[in-house]
Amino acid sequence: MVTVLSGVMSTALEVAEGSPLPTEFLIFAPGVNKTAKGDFDYDETARATMLAAAQQRGGVRYMCDLEHDSLHPERRAQRADAGDARGWFSLDFRPDGSLWAVNVEWTPDGARRLREKTQAYISPAFKHVIDDGKLHPLELVNAALCAVPAMHDAPALVAASRLDFHPRSARVVAALKRAASIISHRKESR
Repeated sequence: MVTVLSGVMSTALEVAEGSPLPTEFLIFAPGVNKTAKGDFDYDETARATMLAAAQQRGGVRYMCDLEHDSLHPERRAQRADAGDARGWFSLDFRPDGSLWAVNVEWTPDGARRLREKTQAYISPAFKHVIDDGKLHPLELVNAALCAVPAMHDAPALVAASRLDFHPRSARVVAALKRAASIISHRKESR
């Protein structure tokens, strides 16, 4: 079964008074990322799948919103700015296997929130797949500035809401096939 999870793997952003705002932050560490919503295995397959999904975007940068409000229609209906960006970033798949947000640019409101410490964590939302009883990240949706992280062993935290996602979705099947192809190609190259 394939499930979509808006995951919150939060990282604390330390902004000392007078210092520049962060221009990069960790999204996934290689290996198991322990969360209150389960342990997410960011392995070679997950990395390849997320890389393929990112490449499908054709260079479109990712949005950083506030408290994942842009993903919730009821919040968007309550507040006119719920869908507004608080920052923009690109992805960097690093040689050590980690996934980072880089070239982060904060909007004036995002910068204010970080400087005033009304939000001190960054939290990516992502789709995932359950394979052999393990949770694997599938595709990054966006990230959010948040105040209350929901994962034990910070800095990586998860708060989630589940949505049903049909397992035969063409997009999911295509992403999994791309990942399998990338892994197969890597093994043949060795």
